Amino acid sequence: MNKLALLGLSLSLLVFCGTGCSSDEDGETLVDGVTMSGKIGDYAYVDLGLSVKWATYNVGADRPIAFGTHFSWGETEKKYSYTESDYKWYDRGSREYVKKYCLDSWYGTVDNKKILDKEDDAAAANWGGTWRMPTHEEVEELINGCIWEFVTDFKGSGTDGALGTSKKNKNTIFLPAAGLLDYNGYRAGMGFYWTASLYNTRRPYDMGFILDDKEVKVYVDYADNGASVRAVSE
Repeated sequence: MNKLALLGLSLSLLVFCGTGCSSDEDGETLVDGVTMSGKIGDYAYVDLGLSVKWATYNVGADRPIAFGTHFSWGETEKKYSYTESDYKWYDRGSREYVKKYCLDSWYGTVDNKKILDKEDDAAAANWGGTWRMPTHEEVEELINGCIWEFVTDFKGSGTDGALGTSKKNKNTIFLPAAGLLDYNGYRAGMGFYWTASLYNTRRPYDMGFILDDKEVKVYVDYADNGASVRAVSE
């Protein structure tokens, strides 16, 4: 890398980091205590030695300890109610109850769409470029590729969550316990992150943890619920 390119990268890191940055012994930049390997477009990523690069913070956030936006699956904008009646792809008053991503004729016309289209992907729609939501398989790879630690008041930030350390290169990723939104309102003490993959007509896969259980694993949840999104890129 030439001197001008190095200078440009250094200036972009300074703008992003403010006072929350330092360097680890391998030369990686640390933001809020977790690894930042570089940027893709306007957004920071960490290289965990996996098949994709993972964003260092949630869609709608500006740093790793921030919660960001809660999205219903297949929606790309913030909203204030997370029920079936408010969900974009449901129409209770119609025989075609599920309007898109239907795998079962009981709910509507089967389209066999098992992965979100780009226009319905919250990461792609909000961040653009090569960013997108991870697949079920990529989430499984993240879970199995890291050693997980559950922390309260991470680095004195007041944020609880799950800290993953890559088994391949020791770089780190932090998933804040941003909670879940559903018809009962806000549920704290947990973190749930949508994948782009559908399990069945009404329930997509997500990655989640409940702080008391101390385990990150794959779940399936109702599509109208509001969960976090952590983007990936090739």
